[in-house]
Amino acid sequence: MKFGTYKSMYEKMKTSEEMDKRIQENVMNYGSQKRKMNYVRLAYRMAAVIVVTMVMLQVQPIRAAVDKVITHFTNQFEILWQGKESTVIEMEGDYLEISPKAKKKECKMDSVSQISKQIGIHLLQSTEAYETRNCISYYPYVSESGALNGIMLIDHCYAMGDLKNAKMKTYSSVSESSSITYEKGEKYSSPISMQITIRSNQSDGVDYNNHELEYAGTNWNLTEGDGISDINLREITGLGVNAVLFTVESSGPIVWYAEGIEENETFTTAMFIYKGIEYIYNGAVSQDTMVEFLNTLE
Repeated sequence: MKFGTYKSMYEKMKTSEEMDKRIQENVMNYGSQKRKMNYVRLAYRMAAVIVVTMVMLQVQPIRAAVDKVITHFTNQFEILWQGKESTVIEMEGDYLEISPKAKKKECKMDSVSQISKQIGIHLLQSTEAYETRNCISYYPYVSESGALNGIMLIDHCYAMGDLKNAKMKTYSSVSESSSITYEKGEKYSSPISMQITIRSNQSDGVDYNNHELEYAGTNWNLTEGDGISDINLREITGLGVNAVLFTVESSGPIVWYAEGIEENETFTTAMFIYKGIEYIYNGAVSQDTMVEFLNTLE
């Protein structure tokens, strides 16, 4: 059953305050659980694992909550700097109409532009992207009824910057990760990885309790000093949006094999939403270098 059907049913229902509360808890029931970042859960073996605590959203009237789920999702960042009051930043995204021609099976793709054409949605791509055959893993989320709830794209070697002697090997099967060898550059000590999450307006079959695709949005608890440092909000001038950036220490994805890479390299993660779509980039680069990269997106 689609959310529009649920909403129209609810409009006709007379419910008690207790029932409203129970429905509210079911709709918003991704609070009070812990999760790891998608890019960690899917492929990263981080030396310092960042656990993102799901924090409960402020309770709203159930009818407003249903409307919110239908039209938008919200990523909320609760940031706690040492010795300062916490700050809450919200980024709102949209459920988008994905082309019926979009693939419904996992596969490898060659470029962001190729995927954009197939799904009928413009995706940001960098003018400095390193794209080759089978470089992007394409993960569709399909319900039992066949509805395409959304898509996640992952490329661990999306941008090379000034890395030297980079040699990459890719595979057509999504079960086999690409691998790359390289030497560090002046600004880049690793590639920059990419994760793009597109949430469809076809919500039939979405499992909110299992946080499928983090469909109703994600609450990030970023506490400085808890394996995280240098948390900042930086503007991507070319896009006119802000990104949350922070630094962690990690050995990076297992697909990266660098000459002289440190066991606990300093990594920068950037997260933002643009035209309804969630983007996450990560790499062993400074925050200034990450911002330079973000400004190549168009």
